[in-house]
Amino acid sequence: MAEYQASHRFIALLQAGQVPEAIRRDAAAGRLSLPFGDRLTILVYLAEHDPDSAETASATLGQLHPDAVAEVLADPLCPDPVLAWFGTGPLSLTDASEEEQQALRTPAPTQGGEGLLVRLARMSPPQRVQAALRGSRDERMILIRDTNRVVWRAVLDSPRLSESDVELIAAMRNIHEDALRYISGQRRFMRSLSVVRNLVNNPRTPLDVALPLLKHLFAVDLQFIARNRMVSEQIRRQAAKLLQMKQSS
Repeated sequence: MAEYQASHRFIALLQAGQVPEAIRRDAAAGRLSLPFGDRLTILVYLAEHDPDSAETASATLGQLHPDAVAEVLADPLCPDPVLAWFGTGPLSLTDASEEEQQALRTPAPTQGGEGLLVRLARMSPPQRVQAALRGSRDERMILIRDTNRVVWRAVLDSPRLSESDVELIAAMRNIHEDALRYISGQRRFMRSLSVVRNLVNNPRTPLDVALPLLKHLFAVDLQFIARNRMVSEQIRRQAAKLLQMKQSS
């Protein structure tokens, strides 16, 4: 079991200004020769407290394998800042339908003795990661809404995730916006025009993600988006501008 002594010493040196710039860059890139738990703890510290390294450290955190992160989160000695960063609270279903909320309150009479939502809600974060990676499609469609970024990352990294799954997720309005940002950064997902279209039409998609995607859409898509009151006015204006350019060329 890790004790995180190396990361505690390193962070103390950071706070004292005794870490050379080159080593700090290596730390933000996750290249330190330390146990994974210590590297993870240092990355979270840099992402939260070091303006010069925060962007790189956050990007590195987003690229870590969910299984490795889940193992650290399951450690009873895992530092609180790491737990807080990855949001290891219970499964978030605040945007669930009334039927889903009822399923949480009353276990469904299934063969296993309880409903799927109940079973997932009772799982620990590492167990939910395993379900996200290797479970059923229904499990993935629920777990993509988890507030724990390791869990929703595991859904998007699952080898069982299909193109139609991604299309559906890209249109969801009750998931973390970072999940939509992650989808937009994956070439294997963005080869699908339906995924691109759904991301742009999703009001949950961050502006800096949605705006550049407009240029990949056809005139008929731009026409719809220009009239879509669910998306921001900036998206509608840019869609109308691109549509006018396409029609005049």
